[in-house]
Amino acid sequence: IKLYAKFRSEREDWVQSMVAAGLGFAFIPEHAVLVENVIKRSISDAELSRGIQIASMPGRKFSKAVQQFYRAATRYDWS
Repeated sequence: IKLYAKFRSEREDWVQSMVAAGLGFAFIPEHAVLVENVIKRSISDAELSRGIQIASMPGRKFSKAVQQFYRAATRYDWS
């Protein structure tokens, strides 16, 4: 099934408010805080993926802990 999103937003509360108003449905993280009148249902056997990135400021000095995390995250095989 291919779905086309009519509305996209970085603001999860806006998306949930549209769902609460009866304007559709949304895929949200399992542990997301819900706005009033929105309920969650689990999806089983669904193969979902999401791309993530590590962002930083150019020239910024990292603490030793951040350096170790960055090194581990970029070396890990996430596939």
